[in-house]
Amino acid sequence: MKRVISHVEKHWKPYLILAILLFVIFVWPTPYEYVSVSGELVKVNRISRP
Repeated sequence: MKRVISHVEKHWKPYLILAILLFVIFVWPTPYEYVSVSGELVKVNRISRP
């Protein structure tokens, strides 16, 4: 387990880029985003928000 953590510490940039890509692909195109409010997922319309 420590080996995995040290590996991630050395090579964290590709994981960060991968996470951002996944975020952009799955979250960005949708006009709605889910906001966690006190444990409840609430759908917020991103377009109508200032």
